[in-house]
Amino acid sequence: MLLFYICLLFFVVLLMPNTHENFDPFLNISFSIIFLILILSYFLKRRRYIKNWLRFDLVFLIGYFIVHFQSSLLYSIGLDDQVIPHPWVNIEVVNYATWLSLLAIIFWFMGTTLVSEKKYYLLSKVERNNVFVDRISPMIDKVIVVSFALFIVVAGSALFSGIYDGGRSWGAGAGYFYLLLTFSIYLRTIYFVLSLEKKTSIKHAIKSLTTNKIYVASLLFFVLMFLSVGDRGPVISVVLLFFTLYGVYVKPFSFKTVVVSMVIAALLMTILGLGRTRIAENIGSQGIIERGYTALISSDEIIIPSAELAGSNKILFAALDNVPTRYPYLYGKSFVINFSSALPIPGVTQLFTDLLEIPKYQTTTTHYFTYILIGTNPTWGAGSEVVADVYVNFGVFGIPVVFFLFGLVCARYSFATEHFGKHVKVSFIIVYAGLVVNALSINRGMLLYPLMPIFYMLTLYWLLRITQSGLRKFK
Repeated sequence: MLLFYICLLFFVVLLMPNTHENFDPFLNISFSIIFLILILSYFLKRRRYIKNWLRFDLVFLIGYFIVHFQSSLLYSIGLDDQVIPHPWVNIEVVNYATWLSLLAIIFWFMGTTLVSEKKYYLLSKVERNNVFVDRISPMIDKVIVVSFALFIVVAGSALFSGIYDGGRSWGAGAGYFYLLLTFSIYLRTIYFVLSLEKKTSIKHAIKSLTTNKIYVASLLFFVLMFLSVGDRGPVISVVLLFFTLYGVYVKPFSFKTVVVSMVIAALLMTILGLGRTRIAENIGSQGIIERGYTALISSDEIIIPSAELAGSNKILFAALDNVPTRYPYLYGKSFVINFSSALPIPGVTQLFTDLLEIPKYQTTTTHYFTYILIGTNPTWGAGSEVVADVYVNFGVFGIPVVFFLFGLVCARYSFATEHFGKHVKVSFIIVYAGLVVNALSINRGMLLYPLMPIFYMLTLYWLLRITQSGLRKFK
Protein backbone atom coordinates (compact mmCIF):
# COMPACT_ATOMS: atom_id res chain seq x y z
CA MET A 1 0.00 0.00 0.00
CA LEU A 2 2.87 2.38 0.72
CA LEU A 3 4.06 2.08 -2.88
CA PHE A 4 0.50 2.78 -4.08
CA TYR A 5 0.33 5.95 -1.95
CA ILE A 6 3.75 7.10 -3.22
CA CYS A 7 2.67 6.65 -6.85
CA LEU A 8 -0.58 8.50 -6.17
CA LEU A 9 1.36 11.24 -4.39
CA PHE A 10 3.57 11.71 -7.44
CA PHE A 11 0.46 12.05 -9.65
CA VAL A 12 -1.15 14.54 -7.26
CA VAL A 13 2.02 16.67 -7.15
CA LEU A 14 1.86 16.88 -10.95
CA LEU A 15 -1.67 18.27 -10.64
CA MET A 16 -0.57 21.02 -8.25
CA PRO A 17 -2.41 24.27 -9.09
CA ASN A 18 -1.21 27.81 -8.47
CA THR A 19 -1.96 29.35 -5.09
CA HIS A 20 -4.32 31.82 -6.79
CA GLU A 21 -6.06 30.93 -10.04
CA ASN A 22 -9.52 30.69 -11.57
CA PHE A 23 -11.78 28.05 -10.06
CA ASP A 24 -11.59 24.78 -12.03
CA PRO A 25 -14.62 22.46 -11.54
CA PHE A 26 -12.94 19.54 -13.32
CA LEU A 27 -9.84 19.80 -11.13
CA ASN A 28 -11.87 19.89 -7.91
CA ILE A 29 -13.99 16.92 -8.99
CA SER A 30 -10.77 15.05 -9.81
CA PHE A 31 -9.36 15.73 -6.34
CA SER A 32 -12.55 14.39 -4.74
CA ILE A 33 -12.43 11.25 -6.89
CA ILE A 34 -8.80 10.64 -5.92
CA PHE A 35 -9.72 10.97 -2.25
CA LEU A 36 -12.55 8.47 -2.68
CA ILE A 37 -10.11 6.06 -4.36
CA LEU A 38 -7.80 6.48 -1.37
CA ILE A 39 -10.39 5.65 1.25
CA LEU A 40 -11.84 2.80 -0.83
CA SER A 41 -8.44 1.10 -1.15
CA TYR A 42 -7.70 1.76 2.54
CA PHE A 43 -10.92 0.20 3.83
CA LEU A 44 -10.80 -2.70 1.40
CA LYS A 45 -7.45 -3.64 2.88
CA ARG A 46 -8.53 -3.17 6.49
CA ARG A 47 -11.74 -5.18 6.13
CA ARG A 48 -9.60 -8.30 5.68
CA TYR A 49 -8.58 -8.25 9.33
CA ILE A 50 -11.18 -6.17 11.18
CA LYS A 51 -14.94 -6.73 11.08
CA ASN A 52 -16.12 -3.74 13.07
CA TRP A 53 -16.91 -0.66 10.95
CA LEU A 54 -17.63 1.86 13.70
CA ARG A 55 -14.15 3.07 14.58
CA PHE A 56 -11.97 6.18 14.65
CA ASP A 57 -10.56 6.10 11.13
CA LEU A 58 -13.99 5.78 9.46
CA VAL A 59 -15.49 8.71 11.38
CA PHE A 60 -12.37 10.85 10.94
CA LEU A 61 -12.18 10.25 7.18
CA ILE A 62 -15.89 10.90 6.66
CA GLY A 63 -15.49 14.17 8.53
CA TYR A 64 -12.38 14.99 6.53
CA PHE A 65 -14.23 14.47 3.25
CA ILE A 66 -17.14 16.64 4.36
CA VAL A 67 -14.94 19.52 5.53
CA HIS A 68 -12.35 19.49 2.75
CA PHE A 69 -14.11 18.21 -0.36
CA GLN A 70 -17.89 18.47 -0.05
CA SER A 71 -18.23 22.20 -0.71
CA SER A 72 -15.86 22.33 -3.68
CA LEU A 73 -17.38 19.16 -5.17
CA LEU A 74 -21.00 20.31 -4.84
CA TYR A 75 -20.11 23.79 -6.08
CA SER A 76 -18.40 22.22 -9.09
CA ILE A 77 -21.60 20.42 -10.09
CA GLY A 78 -23.87 23.37 -9.23
CA LEU A 79 -25.46 22.10 -6.00
CA ASP A 80 -23.85 24.31 -3.34
CA ASP A 81 -23.96 28.10 -3.29
CA GLN A 82 -23.40 28.61 0.45
CA VAL A 83 -19.71 28.12 1.33
CA ILE A 84 -17.69 29.00 -1.78
CA PRO A 85 -19.38 32.38 -2.49
CA HIS A 86 -18.88 33.44 1.16
CA PRO A 87 -17.59 36.95 2.00
CA TRP A 88 -14.52 35.38 3.64
CA VAL A 89 -13.67 33.29 0.59
CA ASN A 90 -11.48 34.33 -2.30
CA ILE A 91 -12.61 31.77 -4.88
CA GLU A 92 -9.18 31.93 -6.53
CA VAL A 93 -7.63 29.88 -3.68
CA VAL A 94 -10.18 27.03 -3.76
CA ASN A 95 -8.26 24.88 -6.26
CA TYR A 96 -5.10 25.10 -4.17
CA ALA A 97 -6.92 24.54 -0.86
CA THR A 98 -8.57 21.36 -2.12
CA TRP A 99 -5.25 20.14 -3.54
CA LEU A 100 -3.48 20.88 -0.24
CA SER A 101 -6.15 18.97 1.68
CA LEU A 102 -5.63 15.98 -0.60
CA LEU A 103 -1.85 16.19 -0.17
CA ALA A 104 -2.21 16.26 3.63
CA ILE A 105 -4.44 13.19 3.81
CA ILE A 106 -2.15 11.19 1.48
CA PHE A 107 0.66 11.67 3.99
CA TRP A 108 -1.76 10.63 6.78
CA PHE A 109 -2.44 7.41 4.87
CA MET A 110 1.29 6.87 4.41
CA GLY A 111 1.81 7.24 8.13
CA THR A 112 -0.90 4.73 9.00
CA THR A 113 0.45 2.24 6.46
CA LEU A 114 3.81 2.02 8.23
CA VAL A 115 2.04 0.45 11.23
CA SER A 116 1.40 -3.15 10.19
CA GLU A 117 -0.34 -6.10 11.78
CA LYS A 118 2.98 -7.85 12.19
CA LYS A 119 4.35 -5.00 14.27
CA TYR A 120 1.29 -5.07 16.45
CA TYR A 121 1.55 -8.80 16.91
CA LEU A 122 4.99 -8.19 18.40
CA LEU A 123 3.69 -5.23 20.39
CA SER A 124 0.85 -7.30 21.84
CA LYS A 125 3.35 -9.68 23.43
CA VAL A 126 4.81 -6.77 25.34
CA GLU A 127 1.57 -4.99 26.08
CA ARG A 128 -0.41 -8.09 27.05
CA ASN A 129 -0.72 -6.87 30.62
CA ASN A 130 -4.01 -5.05 30.77
CA VAL A 131 -4.47 -3.35 34.13
CA PHE A 132 -8.24 -2.99 34.01
CA VAL A 133 -9.52 -2.88 37.59
CA ASP A 134 -13.29 -2.73 37.86
CA ARG A 135 -13.03 -1.60 41.49
CA ILE A 136 -12.19 1.85 40.15
CA SER A 137 -15.68 2.21 38.62
CA PRO A 138 -17.45 3.14 41.92
CA MET A 139 -14.78 5.78 42.51
CA ILE A 140 -15.36 7.28 39.06
CA ASP A 141 -19.11 7.32 39.84
CA LYS A 142 -18.41 9.45 42.92
CA VAL A 143 -16.36 11.89 40.84
CA ILE A 144 -19.19 12.11 38.29
CA VAL A 145 -21.84 12.81 40.94
CA VAL A 146 -19.75 15.50 42.67
CA SER A 147 -18.64 17.21 39.45
CA PHE A 148 -22.19 17.06 38.04
CA ALA A 149 -23.61 18.69 41.17
CA LEU A 150 -20.95 21.42 41.21
CA PHE A 151 -21.38 22.05 37.49
CA ILE A 152 -25.15 22.52 37.82
CA VAL A 153 -24.78 24.77 40.88
CA VAL A 154 -22.13 27.00 39.29
CA ALA A 155 -23.67 27.09 35.78
CA GLY A 156 -27.07 27.89 37.26
CA SER A 157 -30.39 28.22 35.47
CA ALA A 158 -28.67 28.85 32.12
CA LEU A 159 -28.36 25.08 31.69
CA PHE A 160 -32.12 24.64 31.62
CA SER A 161 -33.14 27.89 29.94
CA GLY A 162 -33.44 26.30 26.50
CA ILE A 163 -31.01 28.90 25.09
CA TYR A 164 -27.89 27.81 23.20
CA ASP A 165 -24.87 30.08 23.62
CA GLY A 166 -21.96 27.66 23.77
CA GLY A 167 -21.65 27.97 27.54
CA ARG A 168 -21.02 31.72 27.61
CA SER A 169 -23.88 32.26 30.09
CA TRP A 170 -22.53 29.71 32.58
CA GLY A 171 -21.24 31.02 35.88
CA ALA A 172 -17.53 31.61 36.42
CA GLY A 173 -15.65 28.37 36.92
CA ALA A 174 -18.38 26.17 35.42
CA GLY A 175 -16.07 25.29 32.54
CA TYR A 176 -13.67 23.49 34.90
CA PHE A 177 -16.41 21.37 36.42
CA TYR A 178 -17.73 20.69 32.93
CA LEU A 179 -14.35 19.33 31.86
CA LEU A 180 -14.07 17.16 34.97
CA LEU A 181 -17.62 15.86 34.45
CA THR A 182 -17.12 15.16 30.75
CA PHE A 183 -13.79 13.39 31.09
CA SER A 184 -15.08 11.37 34.07
CA ILE A 185 -18.01 10.17 31.96
CA TYR A 186 -15.59 9.27 29.15
CA LEU A 187 -13.43 7.25 31.54
CA ARG A 188 -16.45 5.57 33.12
CA THR A 189 -17.73 4.66 29.66
CA ILE A 190 -14.43 2.93 28.94
CA TYR A 191 -14.71 0.94 32.15
CA PHE A 192 -18.34 0.06 31.56
CA VAL A 193 -17.73 -1.34 28.09
CA LEU A 194 -14.59 -3.18 29.23
CA SER A 195 -16.67 -4.90 31.90
CA LEU A 196 -18.90 -6.47 29.24
CA GLU A 197 -18.04 -9.84 27.78
CA LYS A 198 -17.57 -10.43 24.07
CA LYS A 199 -20.92 -10.79 22.28
CA THR A 200 -22.84 -10.02 25.45
CA SER A 201 -26.49 -11.07 25.24
CA ILE A 202 -29.29 -8.52 25.61
CA LYS A 203 -30.22 -10.05 28.96
CA HIS A 204 -26.69 -9.65 30.29
CA ALA A 205 -26.43 -6.13 28.88
CA ILE A 206 -29.62 -5.09 30.69
CA LYS A 207 -28.30 -6.67 33.87
CA SER A 208 -25.10 -4.70 33.47
CA LEU A 209 -27.13 -1.50 33.19
CA THR A 210 -28.98 -2.23 36.41
CA THR A 211 -25.72 -2.80 38.27
CA ASN A 212 -24.33 0.52 36.98
CA LYS A 213 -27.24 2.75 37.95
CA ILE A 214 -25.22 5.86 38.79
CA TYR A 215 -23.31 5.77 35.50
CA VAL A 216 -26.42 5.07 33.39
CA ALA A 217 -28.47 7.77 35.11
CA SER A 218 -25.65 10.32 34.82
CA LEU A 219 -25.09 9.50 31.17
CA LEU A 220 -28.78 9.84 30.28
CA PHE A 221 -29.13 13.09 32.20
CA PHE A 222 -25.95 14.45 30.57
CA VAL A 223 -27.22 13.63 27.08
CA LEU A 224 -30.76 14.95 27.64
CA MET A 225 -29.53 18.14 29.30
CA PHE A 226 -27.36 19.15 26.35
CA LEU A 227 -29.86 17.96 23.74
CA SER A 228 -32.50 20.20 25.32
CA VAL A 229 -30.52 23.32 24.35
CA GLY A 230 -29.17 21.93 21.07
CA ASP A 231 -25.54 21.65 22.17
CA ARG A 232 -24.66 18.70 19.97
CA GLY A 233 -20.91 18.46 20.51
CA PRO A 234 -20.88 16.82 23.98
CA VAL A 235 -23.67 14.44 22.95
CA ILE A 236 -21.98 13.35 19.73
CA SER A 237 -18.69 12.75 21.57
CA VAL A 238 -20.04 10.60 24.38
CA VAL A 239 -22.44 8.61 22.17
CA LEU A 240 -19.73 8.05 19.58
CA LEU A 241 -17.32 6.85 22.27
CA PHE A 242 -19.83 4.45 23.79
CA PHE A 243 -20.82 2.75 20.54
CA THR A 244 -17.30 2.72 19.09
CA LEU A 245 -15.95 0.91 22.14
CA TYR A 246 -19.00 -1.37 22.11
CA GLY A 247 -18.24 -2.30 18.50
CA VAL A 248 -14.58 -2.98 19.35
CA TYR A 249 -15.07 -4.99 22.55
CA VAL A 250 -18.56 -6.46 22.52
CA LYS A 251 -20.21 -6.83 19.12
CA PRO A 252 -18.94 -5.51 15.76
CA PHE A 253 -21.13 -3.14 13.77
CA SER A 254 -21.68 -3.93 10.09
CA PHE A 255 -21.12 -1.34 7.38
CA LYS A 256 -24.86 -1.18 6.65
CA THR A 257 -25.70 -0.58 10.31
CA VAL A 258 -23.11 2.20 10.57
CA VAL A 259 -24.32 3.96 7.41
CA VAL A 260 -28.00 3.84 8.41
CA SER A 261 -27.19 4.99 11.95
CA MET A 262 -25.09 7.90 10.69
CA VAL A 263 -27.84 9.06 8.33
CA ILE A 264 -30.41 8.99 11.15
CA ALA A 265 -28.00 10.72 13.54
CA ALA A 266 -27.17 13.40 10.96
CA LEU A 267 -30.86 14.10 10.41
CA LEU A 268 -31.50 14.33 14.16
CA MET A 269 -28.52 16.65 14.70
CA THR A 270 -29.74 18.83 11.81
CA ILE A 271 -33.18 19.16 13.40
CA LEU A 272 -31.61 20.03 16.75
CA GLY A 273 -29.39 22.62 15.08
CA LEU A 274 -32.37 24.25 13.36
CA GLY A 275 -34.38 24.21 16.57
CA ARG A 276 -31.89 25.79 18.95
CA THR A 277 -32.01 29.51 19.71
CA ARG A 278 -29.89 32.15 21.40
CA ILE A 279 -32.90 34.40 22.17
CA ALA A 280 -35.32 33.57 24.98
CA GLU A 281 -38.29 35.13 23.17
CA ASN A 282 -37.93 32.59 20.36
CA ILE A 283 -38.45 29.56 22.59
CA GLY A 284 -42.25 29.86 22.80
CA SER A 285 -44.33 26.77 23.61
CA GLN A 286 -42.51 24.46 21.19
CA GLY A 287 -39.72 22.11 22.18
CA ILE A 288 -36.38 22.16 20.40
CA ILE A 289 -37.19 19.14 18.21
CA GLU A 290 -40.57 20.57 17.24
CA ARG A 291 -39.01 23.93 16.36
CA GLY A 292 -36.31 22.22 14.34
CA TYR A 293 -38.72 19.98 12.47
CA THR A 294 -40.96 22.96 11.65
CA ALA A 295 -37.96 24.88 10.32
CA LEU A 296 -36.87 21.86 8.28
CA ILE A 297 -40.14 21.26 6.48
CA SER A 298 -40.86 24.97 5.96
CA SER A 299 -37.46 25.77 4.45
CA ASP A 300 -37.47 26.77 0.79
CA GLU A 301 -33.86 25.63 0.35
CA ILE A 302 -32.40 22.14 0.22
CA ILE A 303 -30.93 21.46 3.66
CA ILE A 304 -27.83 19.25 3.58
CA PRO A 305 -27.24 17.70 7.05
CA SER A 306 -23.47 18.04 6.70
CA ALA A 307 -23.56 21.64 5.44
CA GLU A 308 -22.54 23.20 8.77
CA LEU A 309 -19.55 20.89 9.10
CA ALA A 310 -18.57 21.49 5.47
CA GLY A 311 -18.68 25.23 6.04
CA SER A 312 -15.54 25.03 8.16
CA ASN A 313 -13.50 24.80 4.96
CA LYS A 314 -13.88 28.54 4.43
CA ILE A 315 -11.37 28.96 7.27
CA LEU A 316 -8.75 27.16 5.16
CA PHE A 317 -9.61 29.34 2.16
CA ALA A 318 -9.20 32.46 4.30
CA ALA A 319 -5.93 31.18 5.79
CA LEU A 320 -4.36 30.61 2.37
CA ASP A 321 -5.55 34.00 1.18
CA ASN A 322 -4.24 35.96 4.18
CA VAL A 323 -1.18 34.11 5.50
CA PRO A 324 1.63 35.01 5.01
CA THR A 325 0.79 37.86 2.59
CA ARG A 326 -1.15 39.97 5.13
CA TYR A 327 -0.51 38.19 8.43
CA PRO A 328 2.56 36.23 9.58
CA TYR A 329 2.95 32.52 10.26
CA LEU A 330 2.66 31.53 13.92
CA TYR A 331 5.74 29.28 13.76
CA GLY A 332 4.27 26.73 16.16
CA LYS A 333 3.18 29.22 18.85
CA SER A 334 -0.41 27.99 19.03
CA PHE A 335 0.78 24.37 19.12
CA VAL A 336 2.92 25.15 22.18
CA ILE A 337 -0.01 26.84 23.90
CA ASN A 338 -2.45 24.07 22.92
CA PHE A 339 -0.10 21.46 24.33
CA SER A 340 0.45 23.35 27.58
CA SER A 341 -3.27 24.07 28.03
CA ALA A 342 -4.00 20.36 27.67
CA LEU A 343 -1.79 19.59 30.67
CA PRO A 344 -3.73 19.35 33.96
CA ILE A 345 -1.29 21.78 35.59
CA PRO A 346 -2.67 25.18 36.68
CA GLY A 347 -0.78 28.19 35.40
CA VAL A 348 1.43 26.41 32.87
CA THR A 349 -0.31 28.02 29.87
CA GLN A 350 0.15 31.51 31.25
CA LEU A 351 3.78 30.68 31.96
CA PHE A 352 4.44 29.75 28.32
CA THR A 353 2.43 32.74 27.07
CA ASP A 354 4.46 35.17 29.16
CA LEU A 355 7.78 33.42 28.52
CA LEU A 356 7.32 33.45 24.74
CA GLU A 357 5.55 36.85 24.76
CA ILE A 358 2.66 35.52 22.70
CA PRO A 359 -0.28 37.95 22.24
CA LYS A 360 -3.71 36.52 23.03
CA TYR A 361 -4.88 36.46 19.41
CA GLN A 362 -1.98 34.11 18.57
CA THR A 363 -2.48 31.66 21.43
CA THR A 364 -4.85 29.48 19.38
CA THR A 365 -5.77 29.42 15.72
CA THR A 366 -9.43 29.97 16.65
CA HIS A 367 -8.35 33.32 18.12
CA TYR A 368 -6.01 33.98 15.20
CA PHE A 369 -8.64 33.42 12.51
CA THR A 370 -11.15 35.46 14.51
CA TYR A 371 -8.61 38.30 14.63
CA ILE A 372 -7.92 38.02 10.90
CA LEU A 373 -11.54 37.79 9.75
CA ILE A 374 -13.54 39.73 12.35
CA GLY A 375 -11.14 42.13 14.01
CA THR A 376 -9.81 43.08 17.43
CA ASN A 377 -13.15 43.31 19.27
CA PRO A 378 -15.17 40.25 18.20
CA THR A 379 -18.50 39.29 19.74
CA TRP A 380 -18.21 35.75 18.39
CA GLY A 381 -15.53 33.40 17.09
CA ALA A 382 -14.64 32.41 13.54
CA GLY A 383 -13.45 28.92 14.52
CA SER A 384 -10.60 26.92 13.04
CA GLU A 385 -9.90 24.04 10.65
CA VAL A 386 -7.34 21.26 10.93
CA VAL A 387 -5.34 21.82 7.72
CA ALA A 388 -5.46 25.59 8.25
CA ASP A 389 -4.35 25.04 11.86
CA VAL A 390 -1.19 23.29 10.66
CA TYR A 391 -0.65 25.66 7.72
CA VAL A 392 -0.56 28.92 9.70
CA ASN A 393 1.89 27.33 12.15
CA PHE A 394 4.28 25.46 9.86
CA GLY A 395 3.49 26.51 6.30
CA VAL A 396 2.84 24.34 3.25
CA PHE A 397 5.96 22.21 3.73
CA GLY A 398 5.07 21.51 7.35
CA ILE A 399 1.70 19.98 6.44
CA PRO A 400 3.09 16.69 4.98
CA VAL A 401 5.39 16.19 8.00
CA VAL A 402 2.73 16.89 10.61
CA PHE A 403 0.04 14.78 8.93
CA PHE A 404 2.48 11.91 8.41
CA LEU A 405 3.30 11.94 12.15
CA PHE A 406 -0.38 12.25 12.99
CA GLY A 407 -1.06 9.16 10.85
CA LEU A 408 1.59 7.24 12.77
CA VAL A 409 0.04 8.17 16.12
CA CYS A 410 -3.51 7.35 15.00
CA ALA A 411 -2.43 3.97 13.64
CA ARG A 412 -0.37 3.05 16.70
CA TYR A 413 -3.24 3.43 19.14
CA SER A 414 -6.14 2.62 16.81
CA PHE A 415 -4.70 -0.60 15.42
CA ALA A 416 -3.48 -1.83 18.82
CA THR A 417 -6.84 -1.18 20.49
CA GLU A 418 -8.97 -2.53 17.66
CA HIS A 419 -6.87 -5.63 16.98
CA PHE A 420 -5.99 -6.76 20.47
CA GLY A 421 -8.82 -5.33 22.56
CA LYS A 422 -8.38 -5.97 26.25
CA HIS A 423 -4.86 -7.32 25.75
CA VAL A 424 -3.39 -3.81 25.61
CA LYS A 425 -2.91 -1.38 28.45
CA VAL A 426 -5.86 0.72 29.54
CA SER A 427 -3.69 3.77 28.81
CA PHE A 428 -3.73 2.72 25.12
CA ILE A 429 -7.51 2.54 25.22
CA ILE A 430 -7.69 5.97 26.86
CA VAL A 431 -5.58 7.51 24.07
CA TYR A 432 -7.80 5.81 21.50
CA ALA A 433 -10.87 7.17 23.31
CA GLY A 434 -9.40 10.68 23.11
CA LEU A 435 -9.07 10.28 19.35
CA VAL A 436 -12.61 8.91 19.01
CA VAL A 437 -14.38 11.71 20.89
CA ASN A 438 -12.66 14.23 18.59
CA ALA A 439 -12.92 12.21 15.38
CA LEU A 440 -15.36 14.70 13.85
CA SER A 441 -14.55 17.93 15.69
CA ILE A 442 -10.82 17.74 14.92
CA ASN A 443 -11.61 18.42 11.26
CA ARG A 444 -13.31 21.70 12.07
CA GLY A 445 -10.87 22.61 14.82
CA MET A 446 -7.26 22.13 15.85
CA LEU A 447 -5.01 19.10 15.44
CA LEU A 448 -4.19 18.93 19.16
CA TYR A 449 -7.85 18.77 20.24
CA PRO A 450 -7.50 15.15 21.49
CA LEU A 451 -4.68 16.03 23.91
CA MET A 452 -6.85 17.52 26.66
CA PRO A 453 -9.25 14.56 27.10
CA ILE A 454 -6.29 12.16 26.84
CA PHE A 455 -4.18 13.93 29.46
CA TYR A 456 -7.08 14.50 31.85
CA MET A 457 -8.38 10.94 31.57
CA LEU A 458 -4.89 9.51 32.10
CA THR A 459 -4.38 11.76 35.13
CA LEU A 460 -7.74 10.81 36.63
CA TYR A 461 -7.12 7.14 35.89
CA TRP A 462 -3.69 7.15 37.56
CA LEU A 463 -4.94 9.10 40.58
CA LEU A 464 -7.81 6.67 41.11
CA ARG A 465 -5.48 3.69 40.76
CA ILE A 466 -3.10 5.14 43.35
CA THR A 467 -6.01 5.91 45.66
CA GLN A 468 -7.41 2.41 45.22
CA SER A 469 -4.03 0.86 45.99
CA GLY A 470 -3.67 3.04 49.07
CA LEU A 471 -7.10 2.08 50.35
CA ARG A 472 -6.34 -1.61 49.88
CA LYS A 473 -3.09 -1.31 51.86
CA PHE A 474 -4.84 0.68 54.58
CA LYS A 475 -7.45 -2.07 54.95
